[in-house]
Amino acid sequence: MCTHYITFTINIPIPDWAEWMAQDIDGSWFVYKMEPRIKDNSGVWIGHPAKFIAVDEPNPNWQDALYKIEREK
Repeated sequence: MCTHYITFTINIPIPDWAEWMAQDIDGSWFVYKMEPRIKDNSGVWIGHPAKFIAVDEPNPNWQDALYKIEREK
């Protein structure tokens, strides 16, 4: 299993219910309760519920920007 870690330079609150995080092609970061899926190669992930949390630079490798959120116990 491959583990990815993301370091943000600002403090971003992640809702307790969020289990997944993904970045769209435009750089927008969203969190999701259920594992999201790619919407017809449109450059966005879709899932429910979802919440916008941050924006970053556009990401040409957005299809690889899906992360399972693991919290410290």
